[in-house]
Amino acid sequence: MTTELSNTPSIVEIHDLVARAKKERNEYIAKHLSSAAAKLNAACRSMFEVAASKLSPSH
Repeated sequence: MTTELSNTPSIVEIHDLVARAKKERNEYIAKHLSSAAAKLNAACRSMFEVAASKLSPSH
């Protein structure tokens, strides 16, 4: 009787890989959303400061 080695991952290994991939994806999305939100916040703040300076009376 011969024993064949299988390269097919088990269900548990597949589940672990899927869980790790989902975690990494969520971390990636959270990181980039946070960065985008900070950039948008800075841009809006700058835009409002410019608008406010144009509306304020200059002496």
